[in-house]
Amino acid sequence: MDPAADVPRVRFTTSGSEIAVILLSVSSARAPRRAREVGARARLPIEMTRLRLELRLALDDARASRARVALATATERHRLAQDLHDGAQQQLIAVGMRPRSVQRQLDAAQPAHQDLDTAVSALADTVNELRRLAHGVRPSRLEDGLAAALKALVAQSPVPVQIQVDDVEVSEAVATAAYLVVAEAMANALKHSGASEISVVVGHRSGALGIEVRDDGLGGAHAGFGLTSIHDRVTALGGTLALHSPAGAGTQVEVTI
Repeated sequence: MDPAADVPRVRFTTSGSEIAVILLSVSSARAPRRAREVGARARLPIEMTRLRLELRLALDDARASRARVALATATERHRLAQDLHDGAQQQLIAVGMRPRSVQRQLDAAQPAHQDLDTAVSALADTVNELRRLAHGVRPSRLEDGLAAALKALVAQSPVPVQIQVDDVEVSEAVATAAYLVVAEAMANALKHSGASEISVVVGHRSGALGIEVRDDGLGGAHAGFGLTSIHDRVTALGGTLALHSPAGAGTQVEVTI
């Protein structure tokens, strides 16, 4: 038999939930009253601690749920991009080859020759639009990994870009977000800052992926200044965004995902 089972105790409840128990070392008429007085003074801090714990658990659950949704969304985007590439695009290309073959057998002066040429051009425009949509759903460069995709991205910059990218393994959702964050931050720098140089650093940071895009431009950027989409992508994955942009001293965008 448990000896503690016979120890006198005073229980405290809130909203039907037991939040504390005081064990009495002595059994007397005054002991329970004193215990209740002590409990009354301790009730508020105990209740606040309990609420903090419940809030922390709720936030952890919300972050985990948000991460699952983001991963599922990225997976679906990947599948959709692959379907567009392997399905509709290839079918349209095959369809376009048939009228083009017939067109070669016609005299260029015939009206049908021009009609077929117009039809084939329309199909080509449709294929290009599907490619644009597929790349927007998921950057095709990510097929070779995040590091290779980012290096290919900065190679197109009209101003010099210093890039340092660790060979990191991240989820599909994080890789897509990281690529688009760098792309959008660079686009903002090129459009608005007048920068002569940009630097990009991507690597592990305290168990997460850290991204830093810095330029030597005019500075003075602020929240909403072309950064809304970056903020939305980052927070959707439970990450953080910090902006440092003093006037005349360039802009630094720091993201942790």
